[in-house]
Formats: sequence, C-alpha cells, structure tokens
Amino acid sequence: MTRYIKSTYRYFKNNAVFVSLNLVGLVIGIGVFFFAYQYVSFELNYDTHNEHFNKIYRLVTDLESASATEYESTSAPMAAVVKESFPEVEECTRVFLDYILITNEEKDQITQENIAYVDPSLFSVFTMPLISGNPQTALDKPFSLVLSETAARNFFGTTDCLGKNLIIDGTYPSTVTAVMKDMPHNAHFRTDILLSMSSLLEVWAPHIATRWNKFGFYTYLILKEGTSPDIFNGKIRDILKDHMESDKISYYLKAEPLDGLYFNAKARGGRYGSAVVGNINNVYIFSAVAILVLAIACFNFINLTIALSMKRAREIGVRKVLGATKGQLIFQFVSDALVISVIAFIAVSLFSAVLHPHYNQLAGKPVSQTMIDSPFLAFILFLICLGSGLVSVMYSSYYLIRVQPLDTLKGKYLAGGSGNKVKNVLVVLQFAVSIALIVSTLVMLSQLDYMQNYDLGFEKDQQLIVDFHYDKEVREHTDVLKREFAAIEGVQSAAFSSDIPGGAYSEIPVVIENSSHEPQEVQVITYSIDYAFLEQYGLELLAGRNFSEEFSTDFRQAVILNETAVRELGYNSMEGVIGKEVSIGTTKASVIGVIKDFHFSSLHERVRPLCIRHIPGWFTFATFNISPARQGTTISALERKWKELIPQKPFIYTFFDQRFNNQYQSEQRFSKLFLILAGITITISCLGLLGLAAFSMEQRTREIGIRKVLGASVHGMVFTLARDFLLLVGIAFVIGAPVAWYGMSKWLEGFAYKQGIAWSDFFISGMLAVMIAVITISFHTIKSSLVNPAKVLKDE
Repeated sequence: MTRYIKSTYRYFKNNAVFVSLNLVGLVIGIGVFFFAYQYVSFELNYDTHNEHFNKIYRLVTDLESASATEYESTSAPMAAVVKESFPEVEECTRVFLDYILITNEEKDQITQENIAYVDPSLFSVFTMPLISGNPQTALDKPFSLVLSETAARNFFGTTDCLGKNLIIDGTYPSTVTAVMKDMPHNAHFRTDILLSMSSLLEVWAPHIATRWNKFGFYTYLILKEGTSPDIFNGKIRDILKDHMESDKISYYLKAEPLDGLYFNAKARGGRYGSAVVGNINNVYIFSAVAILVLAIACFNFINLTIALSMKRAREIGVRKVLGATKGQLIFQFVSDALVISVIAFIAVSLFSAVLHPHYNQLAGKPVSQTMIDSPFLAFILFLICLGSGLVSVMYSSYYLIRVQPLDTLKGKYLAGGSGNKVKNVLVVLQFAVSIALIVSTLVMLSQLDYMQNYDLGFEKDQQLIVDFHYDKEVREHTDVLKREFAAIEGVQSAAFSSDIPGGAYSEIPVVIENSSHEPQEVQVITYSIDYAFLEQYGLELLAGRNFSEEFSTDFRQAVILNETAVRELGYNSMEGVIGKEVSIGTTKASVIGVIKDFHFSSLHERVRPLCIRHIPGWFTFATFNISPARQGTTISALERKWKELIPQKPFIYTFFDQRFNNQYQSEQRFSKLFLILAGITITISCLGLLGLAAFSMEQRTREIGIRKVLGASVHGMVFTLARDFLLLVGIAFVIGAPVAWYGMSKWLEGFAYKQGIAWSDFFISGMLAVMIAVITISFHTIKSSLVNPAKVLKDE
C-alpha cells in the first residue's frame, strides 16, 4: 500500500501546477453547487416551518373596473364575517404590518422598528414557538407586546423580560407578555415585534374596524380538513356585494394557498413591509446554471485528468514490462482517485466555511449553512468528489492499460477518436453556458441601471426624508417649522406630506364625474401635501393650479389628480376634468388641477390613479432639499435644530434616492450573485479549455513539428490550431444565445417598465467568448510551436 501512496505523491509532485489547476476547477464547481443548492432550497421552503402549512390560506380582494383590475389585501371587518358565515373556516387571524417608534423606559434608546399588529389567534394559525409567556392570553389586551429573542436582547439584554415595559410612539407604555423564537427568514412576512390588534382597532383607530374599504390587513384562514379550496372560493367570491356597493367597481374575495404565496401570488397593497413575493424564474435560472456549472466542472476534471495521464504513459509501460498486473495498475489509479477525492472534499469544506458568511451577506438573508450544519448535503458532495475522481482515473486507465508497452515507451499513445467527441461536446456545452450567462448578466445590469436612472417624473436627488410619526405639535406648526429650517445654510426648501414616492400608500374609492357626465367610482392612491410639495419634488402641472393659501376651500374640498386617473375617467383633455365634483366618503370636493404622471411606486408596477389633497392633519413626512456642498455640515445643523424644536421625536433620516432604490434590492442582490456565478463559470471554462488545449496539443505534437519543418510560422499555426476550437465556440453561441434570450424575456416580465434585450448584449458576449477562447488556446499552442522539431520527430 505504501508504494501506491508514494507513487501517487510523486505523480502529484511532478505535475503540481497541472494537478492544482485541475483541483481548483472541481472545487470551485462543487462549491458553487453547494451554495446554489442552499439558495434554491431556502427559496423553495418559504413558510414550510408552519405546522398547518398546507391548510393555511390568505384572504385577498380583487377590484375589477372597466379599465383595470387592482389587487388588494383585506379590510378589518372581513375576517369576522368570513369566519362566522362559513363553517369550512377552522381558524382565522389578521396581520397589519407597520413601523413605529419604540423607546425603553429610561428613554435613552429610541429606535424605529418594523412591527405587526396581530390578533390573539395568530399563534393558532402560524407556528411561532414561545420561549416564555402564554400564547392564549399574550395578545388579549391593548398594548401587549410579544418580542422575538433578538428584539428582547436588543432592548433588555436578556430574554427574561416578561412584565417589562417599552414606550410605543413616545406615549403608550406597552408590556412584554411573551418572548418568541426568531421568525425564520424564509417567511413571507417577518417581524421581531408583535403588538396586539386591539391597540390599533380599539385605541388608536377604532373607526377603521368597521370600514370595509380600508384595506391593508392581511387575513389568514385555516380551512378544515377535506375542504375544497375551489368550492370555498366559489362561495366567498361575491360576499362583499352586501357590504361594498358600487356600480363601477366589483369587489371579489378569494383565498390563496400559503404554499403558493411567495412565488405565485401578487403583492397586495402598498403597506410598509407588505408581504414579500419571490421570482420563480430566478430559482429556475439559478438551478439550471448551478447544475451545468457542476457538470462542466466534473467533466473538465475528468478530461484534464485524462490529459494529464498521458504524461504517465511511459510509467505504465515500464510497470508492465516489469510484470505489473492489470489489477495492480487499476489499484494505483483507484489510489490516485481516493487521494484526489479527499483533497477535493477538504478543499470544498474549507471553501464553503470561509465564504459562508460573505455569501449570506451578499444574498441579504441567511440562505447558507456550513457543512457541519448540512451533513446530508456534505455526504452528497463527497460522493460527487469521489465519483469524479473514480470516473476520471478509470476512464484514463482504460486506455493506458490496454496500450502496448512498446508504444507507450516510444511515446505513441493516443486517446482515440471517442475522446475528441467528448472534448468537442464539452467545449460546446461550457461555452454555451458561459455565453448565456454573459448575456443574462448584461441584461440584468442594464435593467437595473435603467430602473435607477429612469425618469421617474420627479426630483429625487438631494432630498432628505424625516418621518415624525404624525406628531401633533409638528402638524400644527408646519409653517413656523419650515421657516426655522429654511434659515439653515444649505437647506434650499422644505415640504410636509402624508406620503412620499416609493413609500407605503393607502387606497380609497372616490366617485368623480366622468367624460360621459356620469358618476364613476375609481380606486385611487391618496396623498395629502402642503403648498410646497409639488415644487419640492418638481411635479409638473398639466392643467389647473396647485393648492394655495388664497383659497380656503383648498382644505379638504379640493383635489389634484394625475394623468392616469383622468384617462380612466375617459377624458381626452386634461382640462376637461377641472371643476368636476369628487365624492370622498361623505366629503364633497372639486378637481382643481392635474399633474403629469410620476412613479410613486417601483417600476415593477404601472402608474396607478392618484388623488392628492391638502389635509395637514395627515402629515407625517418632512422632506428637505439640501445643497450637495457641505452636506454633512447641513445635516448636523438640521439635527441640532430638530432636537431644539421637536425634542419628542428622534431625527431619523434617509436620503430619498437611496430609499427609493432599496425597492430593487432583491434584483441588485440576484444580479450580483449572477455576476459572480458567470465569472466562476467562465473561469472553469478557461481551466477546462486550457486542459483540453494541452490534450489536443499533446496529440498533435508531431503535426506541429512537421508544419515547422515545412516552414509554418508560429502565428499561422496558432490560427490553424485554434480554428477548430473557435468553430465550437460559434456552435456554442448558436445554442447559448436563444437560451439567454428566452430566460431573460421571462425575467423581464416582472417589470412593468423595462429596457428590453439589446442585440449588443449578444455581440459583446460572443466577442468575449471568442477572446477568452483565443487567449486560453494560444498559451499551449505557442508553447507547443516553440518546441524544437528535432525533439518531436526523433522517434520517427
């Protein structure tokens, strides 16, 4: 046994560079598969931690009008009516996602936190294990808090915090009644703080408890065993007709299965922190590419090992002459395979352990675990390493062992015609994948750049946003505060509003006289703004006027619409809607202006109807336009003035452009992952091509020698010998380009506004593939061309 190990050691030592390159390609390929598998597994297992996963459904509302269908969540009263009216419903609960200021009792720590108002029945529907507290009573009373382990440690330094208080919104003491385990990151909604629903519906906003058209609540049902979802949906479809009368909009209720929410459901509503949705095309793309990368890495490893084994032909010939049996030779190859497999597995383990935290950071969520945490996956990866090693050495030994010793000692070993076919297929496959990845990466980067630089219809640069959480003192003194802030050097202007583009929004139905002089109900996004807002954000008036202090009726009794709302009403001219009466609940108002459409939500969505009013009591955002010069000094001065004038609310600010671009974080992260994957694939392809070029040059050494004797130049031989590989790259382009076009067309379907796929992306990817192939092949071709022909032809 010792002599086999020594032989393997000498073999590796004498070919250290080649063996290292070979192992690097295999390790990288298996490592990519390891991380990609965990990403895909994480995405496909959203919400599966819930015990009633297959029985939970989300109640949603479709609003159908003559012009469009809007997709909304539910309102507060819908849950009780459905539960009481249909015996198929076993349990029901509501979730209302929001954000709020939380202060500890010492008032020395103020943070803005994402929270969820929830019913006490939440723990009966979702699996949220408690560390302490009673799930039956934890959320019974107003201002009862359930914290996650992380939140408990952040606020109190321990999870032993039952009975302790936190101050909500700077005013309301709230008691910790339970501590739960952290919610999994692959849950379609996630929060660290639960606040009893009664806090919202009984204390803060009791009026919305009975408002059927006040959407924003996520209602979840558990259907009894044996209930047909299709039959149940047929029963509940028209239940809203009795509660939401409208001649122009039809309201339909339906239940969506929890196991399809992440990938198949639409985002419902514009609440802050509204339930996330995934992209199944990303999973398909990532899975296919990862499998192909693994296949390429393994085949490259096999072919590179075969190419390297040619240098061992003489050793095998000598062993045969000295009496070595086939069994002994095969055992030597198996020994080599075992050593290679163990080294590869250890390298993959170290590779994954080092990159594990960086990968999670790049993905934006903890999708990856270490080998220790994933023993089954680790076992599979070891089998892949072992299989690759065994196949490579057994394949090469099949040829080497059957060749006559005299031929191997004379250097006449050839791998045979079948080896060339395998080589050609591999080159085509790996470059087809590389080309498809290059095209896809260029399209993704182009779309992200398009979204981030798209003309949104408003000014977003140098806008600093502060949320003062509806503070009464601020709302009642906005004019005074604006003058104080405007006096700060560097503050160019200021505006107050209830909403900002890219933020949460609410929808309400309004009735407006349409172009046929009939009242038409339109579901609109609502903003409340001050007199300076339009100018602050550079919004363009197309007809009518802005709100003005000169008109007392502008308070509540005037509205400004956007172009989309006017078109839905059937007007060909923007001026045609000016002066028309608007009914908002029991309030009557008139249209005083029309603004040009601007994108107040992401480019995933089309622009929707917008209705703007002037109601200072709804203000919660302050927007400051600050000069880029001495920006830090201006912000510091703003903060000092804020603490002086509004000490009860913290100065927590964000820059608008950063906040707006955060809507595309998932695309940004996926594109980064994809870019890395493309780079790795190209690297593996280069390593494989390098080995295959060496394999080819080894077979054509005598041809090169003869060509040199006949006067061929080095450059000429490089072109001649590279031509075959370039033909294969051309075939790969014909295969890879359509695949990339199809995959990216599907990916772009998720955007209402997109740049499309440019032909230049295909041209660039093709040129890059050719350059990579030429550079890689030239290395060995030039090296072989510079060898003295006498050395090559001396055996002839």
